[in-house]
Amino acid sequence: MSGQRGTNLCLSHKLSLLVLCLLAVFISSNSVPLDEQREQEPETYSKYYNYDKLTDLLKSLAQKYPNIANLTSIGRSVENRELWVMRITKDPTADVPGKPKFKYVGNMHGDETVSRQVLIYLVEYLLEKYGEDPRVTELVDSTDIYIMPSMNPDGFEKSMEGECTGKDEGRNNAKNIDLNRSFPDQFEDIHVNAEEMPEVTAVMRWILEN
Repeated sequence: MSGQRGTNLCLSHKLSLLVLCLLAVFISSNSVPLDEQREQEPETYSKYYNYDKLTDLLKSLAQKYPNIANLTSIGRSVENRELWVMRITKDPTADVPGKPKFKYVGNMHGDETVSRQVLIYLVEYLLEKYGEDPRVTELVDSTDIYIMPSMNPDGFEKSMEGECTGKDEGRNNAKNIDLNRSFPDQFEDIHVNAEEMPEVTAVMRWILEN
């Protein structure tokens, strides 16, 4: 009897291992990459998104609405943060001749946070209302909309809540450059240094290319 019981236990153990192996193979073959598992958090309109949260949100929206949204980075900030741009239009991977292009850029001064949040909400609104709201649907179908919520992600990360005077270095980029005063000017000679203001260089290149 003991020999029979030992044989049954071995057989049972082997069957259990086989089931576990098959289960592991099934999970592995059906697993979804982490980037595709990203879920959009419910919008509460009660908080600011830092760089990581903003990145996750934009990636989630681009994944959820691939037929009208395409997320790209036009460059990086001084501290190597992506300068995200969400393109919203019908068939966002194609260029349609004659379709009007619009760009919206927020948070050029890092501590001007409202513009950043407003553009995040605009992205959400256009994507969520497409196909439901006739006006939004017409806008997305007939125009090519580019939205950059944050041109100065480094400055935003340094900004302090409740501080609106720019004294905490949140206004400028990580090289202490005022990005809003650093574009070429019609009347003033301004030299754009790519190392000190890569954000400006990236936006200039982006504008010229589009």
